[in-house]
Amino acid sequence: MTDFEIDMTSGEWVPTETVNYLTPFLLLFFFIIGIVFIFNKNKPKEKKKPQEKVESNAFKKFKTGLAELKIYLARTNSYIIIINSAMLLFLMLDKAKDYGINLDLKKYGIFVFILAYGSIIFIGWMDTKLGFFKEEARRNSLRNPYFTEIREYVEKIDKRLDDIEKRMK
Repeated sequence: MTDFEIDMTSGEWVPTETVNYLTPFLLLFFFIIGIVFIFNKNKPKEKKKPQEKVESNAFKKFKTGLAELKIYLARTNSYIIIINSAMLLFLMLDKAKDYGINLDLKKYGIFVFILAYGSIIFIGWMDTKLGFFKEEARRNSLRNPYFTEIREYVEKIDKRLDDIEKRMK
């Protein structure tokens, strides 16, 4: 794909080659969708209960493996965020020189790094102490389909126990 940009030395429009970074991700997306359709063909089988889903063994393994992979990626993502924020911190401090803030990163870089991460850890600690984390976890668990099934089952048991208690009185 050819794009145009202004050459800073001559001020003229010059063609540049740009790379479409989205193409590999789209190919991977359609590959995964294709695999899902291949392993999850609707074959005529005996009718089962409406709440039971019919899944092939291969699709179940694929789904479980994909879920595990997403969990590992989510865990890795938290470490990548820490590294990325450190890089952004040093880029921001380096860019501060353009605005008249002269900070010697070679001399004070570690101190600024520790101070910045100390501040982030303090904010996380306050978030936990004030109860925001607990409320967020509770809200997330309410949206979890597995937890919803368990909660509905417990509510049915509770209702049955109430009925039994009423009959006992």
